[in-house]
Amino acid sequence: MHQITIISVGRIKNLSIQKVEETILKRCSSIRIELIETKAYGSDFEKESEEILKKLKDLSKKSSIYPVLLTENGTLRDSNEFSKWIYETLDKKSEKLTFIISGAYGFSKKLIEKSKSKLSLSPLTFPHEWARLLLIEQIYRSMTIKTNHPYHK
Repeated sequence: MHQITIISVGRIKNLSIQKVEETILKRCSSIRIELIETKAYGSDFEKESEEILKKLKDLSKKSSIYPVLLTENGTLRDSNEFSKWIYETLDKKSEKLTFIISGAYGFSKKLIEKSKSKLSLSPLTFPHEWARLLLIEQIYRSMTIKTNHPYHK
């Protein structure tokens, strides 16, 4: 079974988003998604980035990681391209795929330098709760594309 880690700043406070997220996570049978939440520090994105860097360091002690920043300036892919990329990354790299979602003020330069890739879900900007939900849904959609499940029409 493949495994993906998502590190996000702040907790999901909206109960509706929590429930939809839980429903999608239950459907992910061939990809295990580990969620790691870090503390939100408001406009202090340097402190938020330091928290994320600590989590990355902890993860890298267990296995090599492939950190991917979610940013509107990242590579934009449609769902089929994303599915192909995600499975190529999972199958061909010995590193653990780790997505990182920042708070409202973005990433520190140090964290940007640590990333190996940047992904855009859209040129639009979303609250981190929505970005996390969209990412999880797209990971699930990738799985359904790979298995020819009718979810992706």
